Amino acid sequence: MSKTLVIAGHPDYKNSIANRAILDEFHRLVPEAEIVYLDAEYPDFNIDVEREQKRLVEADTVVFEFPFWWYSAPSLMRRYFELVLSYGFAYGSTGTALHGKKLILSFTTGAPEAAYSPDGYQHYDIESFIPQFRALSNLCGFEWQEPIISFGMMLLNPDDKGASERVFAEAKNHAERLKEAVN
Repeated sequence: MSKTLVIAGHPDYKNSIANRAILDEFHRLVPEAEIVYLDAEYPDFNIDVEREQKRLVEADTVVFEFPFWWYSAPSLMRRYFELVLSYGFAYGSTGTALHGKKLILSFTTGAPEAAYSPDGYQHYDIESFIPQFRALSNLCGFEWQEPIISFGMMLLNPDDKGASERVFAEAKNHAERLKEAVN
């Protein structure tokens, strides 16, 4: 049986709506997956590099799960990349620890999908923002998988029952797509 490791990069998971719903449902669907909540384990950004590298080595599939903020991953997730995916471990002549492991990006956007087009207010499609993550995958020797993305997941008014139902339905769908991707 393959081992799945989810690195959850939401900086405030406890108060998240969409990402919390996704990971809660994913955990229900794939209870054997290990989920690391960076905000809970490293609120001070002092990441235990040795521990995190060991987790990566033991995994067959790695999922980076986060909200898409300012056209990238949140700062705590980026700090994880900077420290854990280090030279000699993840890349370089001796950095082969991650070669052959599947990598899946799982992320949410606040903006609707229509915003991510040349005619939308983002002026670029979502694929335009993904090359940085593909480059990370290539450098580390991961086997890149198609990202799992959910658009329009920001719930500005939690009292809006229709919006809440849509977000939770999409979160459940996202978790199901992620389950299929890790299997």
